[in-house]
Amino acid sequence: MSPKTHSTYSVEEAKRHVIALERSGKLPGNNKNSAKQIMHPELDVEMYSKYEERLAQLKPARDFDLQRMALAAAVKLGITKFRASKGWVKKFRKRRGIVLRVTTKIGRKFAQADEDRIQERFFLHRIFEAVSLNQPHPYYIMNMDFKQTAEHV
Repeated sequence: MSPKTHSTYSVEEAKRHVIALERSGKLPGNNKNSAKQIMHPELDVEMYSKYEERLAQLKPARDFDLQRMALAAAVKLGITKFRASKGWVKKFRKRRGIVLRVTTKIGRKFAQADEDRIQERFFLHRIFEAVSLNQPHPYYIMNMDFKQTAEHV
């Protein structure tokens, strides 16, 4: 497993789960759902290994990707009448503790370069110039950082 992991449990726990799945088709310590067996534990193990490979390659693994990988693994394992539905993917992610989050740059603070400061000053200068020349009513001036909703219109 790569050092940058999206799972919620340790490597040792994951190995223990893989062994338990191969033997009985059930996850250990899953008291809530202990009576239900996973229909194809070999598919579950194959899918998780493919998921880890994608993580190691820093490729995204969205629900659609997991569905595609599951169908390919089912064909490879000779499992017929398998549908990688959204419900199956959701349960697979829950069983394996996989959380899909998109890494974004929104909300991060970066050091501002000189060019950025110049562009910001120029933009603000143009806005102040437009406002002072046209003298619009304050009703028509809108804060661009503010999310406009029906309540605020």
